[in-house]
Amino acid sequence: MIANSIFILFSFVCITLYLYGVLLTFSSVNHGNNDCKMTFMFEHPNYVKIDFEENESFPKYNLYAYSEGQLTENARNLIFNGAPVLFIPGNSGSYKQARSLASVALRKGIDNDWFRHLDYFTVDLNEEYAALYGGVLHDQTQFIEHSISAILKLYNRLPFPPKKIVIVAHSIAGKIAQKLLSSPDTAELINTVITLASPMDKPVLNLDHHIDSFYKSVEGYWIKNRFIDEPLNSTCGVKRRKKLSNDQEKRKLDEKLLITIGGGNKDLLVHSGLTDSKFSDIHAMTTAISKVWVESDHLCIVWCLQLVLVVNRFLYSIIAPTQYKGPISKGLSFIEEKEARLRKAEQYFLGLPPIPTNKEKTRKIDSPEKAEWLEDNRRIFTHQFKNGINRTRIQMIRLVDNFLYHSVRVDVINRETNEWIYGCEAIETTSSSRFCSYATLLPTNIVRKIPPQYPDHENFLLNLHELKAKNPKWTHVLLRFAPTREPFQYTVDIHNPSDRQIMFTMPKWYSFSTYKILDDTLLGASYYQFNVTDLDEQHQALEIIVTPKHCSKHITVGKVCIPWISGFDRYHQFEDNKNMILWTPKTRPLNYNTTNYPIQLELFLDPTCRYTIEIKQSFGQLLSKIVQQFSHWLPAHLVALICLSIKHQIGLTPSGEKFKCGSLYKALGTCTPFFVMTVSRLFLKIIVLMKILPKPEVLPTSLTVSIIIHGTALALLTILTGLIWTGITFCASIAHKILFKIVHLPIPILSDTCISIIEKFPASVAALLIALAFSSCGGIALIVGCFVYFILLSKMYEDYLENFVFNTAKLIAMKLFGRVRKSQNSEVIEEPKKSEEVEKPIVTSEVESEAEDKEEEEKISQLLEEAMKKQREEKAKRDKELASSRIEYDSLTEGLSDINFHLPIFYLLLMSAMFSLPSVVTWARNYHYSKQLSPDPMLIPATCILTALGFIWQMPTPRNLYYYKAVGHFLYVTAVVSVLYCQDAIFKLNYVITAVIVVIAIHQFLAPKKQNDDEEAPPDFFDNLKTNFEKLREVKGFVQK
Repeated sequence: MIANSIFILFSFVCITLYLYGVLLTFSSVNHGNNDCKMTFMFEHPNYVKIDFEENESFPKYNLYAYSEGQLTENARNLIFNGAPVLFIPGNSGSYKQARSLASVALRKGIDNDWFRHLDYFTVDLNEEYAALYGGVLHDQTQFIEHSISAILKLYNRLPFPPKKIVIVAHSIAGKIAQKLLSSPDTAELINTVITLASPMDKPVLNLDHHIDSFYKSVEGYWIKNRFIDEPLNSTCGVKRRKKLSNDQEKRKLDEKLLITIGGGNKDLLVHSGLTDSKFSDIHAMTTAISKVWVESDHLCIVWCLQLVLVVNRFLYSIIAPTQYKGPISKGLSFIEEKEARLRKAEQYFLGLPPIPTNKEKTRKIDSPEKAEWLEDNRRIFTHQFKNGINRTRIQMIRLVDNFLYHSVRVDVINRETNEWIYGCEAIETTSSSRFCSYATLLPTNIVRKIPPQYPDHENFLLNLHELKAKNPKWTHVLLRFAPTREPFQYTVDIHNPSDRQIMFTMPKWYSFSTYKILDDTLLGASYYQFNVTDLDEQHQALEIIVTPKHCSKHITVGKVCIPWISGFDRYHQFEDNKNMILWTPKTRPLNYNTTNYPIQLELFLDPTCRYTIEIKQSFGQLLSKIVQQFSHWLPAHLVALICLSIKHQIGLTPSGEKFKCGSLYKALGTCTPFFVMTVSRLFLKIIVLMKILPKPEVLPTSLTVSIIIHGTALALLTILTGLIWTGITFCASIAHKILFKIVHLPIPILSDTCISIIEKFPASVAALLIALAFSSCGGIALIVGCFVYFILLSKMYEDYLENFVFNTAKLIAMKLFGRVRKSQNSEVIEEPKKSEEVEKPIVTSEVESEAEDKEEEEKISQLLEEAMKKQREEKAKRDKELASSRIEYDSLTEGLSDINFHLPIFYLLLMSAMFSLPSVVTWARNYHYSKQLSPDPMLIPATCILTALGFIWQMPTPRNLYYYKAVGHFLYVTAVVSVLYCQDAIFKLNYVITAVIVVIAIHQFLAPKKQNDDEEAPPDFFDNLKTNFEKLREVKGFVQK
């Protein structure tokens, strides 16, 4: 009992931590302000419907062209002459979400005088929940295939019509776009795919087998027809993707450009680790894309102006040059060569041209008479001009082999010119300084730009030694600043990165301690790098505390690089009291050495401030990450706990006793639920080594995550049990009233008859529910079945109360009237005592005659006692083991056994109904198109479950049967299977639940019944046959006589 209470208490601690993580996840404090700018239209947006022949087969869906104002007339007349782009909305997304991208592209086309422009199209997918119900994915894919063909047919009237289209897909539509490329005919019509916050290689919630098969079919096709890059040891820094060698055979999908973009930590629906793909050419987070540098949530990513501008600039850059001379109406297409498109994608999404140009822009520089040439001997210095500068100012930075002059970081405020960083050989001299007449503009791939701390700031980081190695004749880097009247300031920080590197090792055990890793930064120092080891798992989080010493207000920029995954570099700005959180979106691969390749955190500080830098483990963010990335594990642990609880409930009855079903509350508190996690991990290792059973889901996470999720599930079931008992106790009458209204008929007698049939013949209700499942959808039948089951439970409780009142009244009556009868009987018994005294000598003589027989019996009994002593000792051991279960068995009330048995089965039905909600919502939304849901992933499970429940409801369950232990062993196996195979693949839980309910029904229906309560073993079939034979022989002999 004490152990049960401890586990229940610990589970409530787990759910408290979990709810705290939920609070942090959804609180505005955790995610700060939304820095994305709104996209505004200058004219009223219009969506022109485009009809085509194949649309009749898909009445739910439609194709639209976007336009604004007076330009809408051309769209209505189907006059299009730009490069076609198709926007596909995601889960429950509207076709109108294309407005931001299309409007900005339209304005850019107007600014270009329509010399180059984009035509945006969008599809209406009825705002279906495709990420939750996979049955619509096939229809949506087919409709979009027809839409792409219809769009390209609109350009057939042009002399040079486009042959391919670009797709911009949001959320689950990114996977649909990838599926489109899996169709050879449709793939020929697609040039490039850009996905925004799409779960690419793994669904967010794998709720039905249609979603699972959709993802597996796409992955299987892409593996066969797409070259996959090998992972690098470290991806820190911008890396160019590997090119196919000339002798390597190109596959079908190698020429397709796939760009995946993630929104960052603000996206609570699709976390960052799901947004990349092993098949993508480029993956980038919005926080790392140049001129974006902000986080965006799941919906914001389609209208975030900073990202919308970058996407449209890229699309305009890959429009092929025109091959004709004349009006623009002849048609526009996208570049066919993938390498050219890849260069542009790297330029816009990674901030660096893929191939540095060899053409050097050498130009004449300002002479000392026209400009002020300065060379500062200090390595860290700041020049500030409150009233601006009147003359051109050229700051010289030496290129020397000294390790102290390895890199330079420059921070500039209010710079006027775009071309301002040069390199030269300063061999000319004046009386006061050296200078060079000609200088070379540094290419953009050498200068590494970083996000500015303030809107008027500009930063860059430059490797001086690398620049000197490529240009050995150069002596200086020049910073050319044009005259300006605005307040002007620049800071130069020349340093050796190894002097600014600090190592930090993540503690193996959680610690609330704060570690001071840098007490004071150098005056004017603006760059530090921290290498963090052992930050391996998704749920781990570190809080970086940067405290200014001499600044009232500051903004710090941090850049994070995760070396074992590509495309997850991200920048983060934190100011004042807001600290930075360091975490990894994906768990470290096995056998990866984080000591050699640690996580890198680069801090770009305000050079006018000095700082103290501290690190501590963030307990709140740890819980928040668990909530975001592992909440979908809860259903599997709930099912496992229910199975283990039923096992405990049906295993309480001692041998030789009448069957009683234990209390669900006490069953939840047993030690077995937490033990199953360790057992499942042991089974995982055995299965992987033996390679006999199907490969289970990988469990790379630590036991901490499993304990919190499992404890939360245990607390949820405990709370649910209390709520259900409250509902059964107080809400039974309300449920009966609702049922009466549902079956309300014109004649009241018929209504009462229907209700009595439901209560007395529930098997007929199960048959009606099965018919309902086939006529509408399985989810509806399961939901109604939950309501019916609740009514049956409340009816059981009413019967229990009636029996309890009747037995209590009977007991009171026996106590009241039994005393009178006892006193009368005692008077009658007193009279024979006198006669006994008379006959006493006769009785005594009889006792003496039996004394000798008793002495012989005592000798025999002594021998028997010695033989039985050992048996008693062994039995005592067994009794101790069964003592706790015996106490619980004796404490069970006879009338509550039925409810205890049915309650966990009701929970399983409730969970199955919960899994069917997406299909029910889809059925309701499409009811005016079709009264029956097709395909229905819940039809077969619902049919099996309701058939089994029909037997369980109709029979007087639970029955006094054999083989409860065998059922318990099966339930234990299903609990382990739930944890091993169903944490990510949630849809498999439907089959687990179905199997459990069916097995329980088969056992109740077919298992042999105990004839006597004291029977310990089931009768053997052959023993019964032998006994019957002997009886027949005796009867035959008697007849012969």
